[in-house]
Amino acid sequence: MANGCDNHLELTTDHTLLIKRLNDFLNSPNNDLGFLSTFVPLKKNQSPTSAWGVDRDIPKSLMKIESMSEKDGILSLTLYFQSAWLSPIPFFRKLSQMYSTSKNKNTFFDLVCDYAECGCQVFGSYSFTEGDEMIERYRYSDLLSKDKKMLAYYNEIFGLDSFDPIFIDDEADDEADDEADDEADDEADDEADDEADDDADDQDK
Repeated sequence: MANGCDNHLELTTDHTLLIKRLNDFLNSPNNDLGFLSTFVPLKKNQSPTSAWGVDRDIPKSLMKIESMSEKDGILSLTLYFQSAWLSPIPFFRKLSQMYSTSKNKNTFFDLVCDYAECGCQVFGSYSFTEGDEMIERYRYSDLLSKDKKMLAYYNEIFGLDSFDPIFIDDEADDEADDEADDEADDEADDEADDEADDDADDQDK
């Protein structure tokens, strides 16, 4: 998909209802079943963007299970999938709010999703661990110049060795800055010309 956002989701939980729903979803023969709508259904007249942060659902057929295990009532699951344009962070937030408690009792719920939107050269993560939420976002150029360790981390997950950045966004930003500077210079020149004309008029008087 154009400008697809790659997502690497790791989820660990002992929430019995969530475990059942995940198993039902992943074992369903319906490959068109939507991942986002299964766990966070749209309300009446609610748009996908407002509910999930993306403009369409993710069918089961586009989700890849990298690992899955269940032991002593705890499910550990790693999924890879693509979403449209952005990572569905509002969906992760709602999922965390829904399943980090059960009958007013805390449950074990850890969720970490790293994402890479290579078309716009944006990377980041959403995490909800031990009740704390964290959202991080990076530009590829920043990682390249300032944080090689984080760049290596994303490379390990998403295989960025094959990614050939052309810094389209940076070039566009530079062009916009140049245009703004040119406009400012033109305005300054016009103001200077107007002042010079005013001075000449005053002298003629």
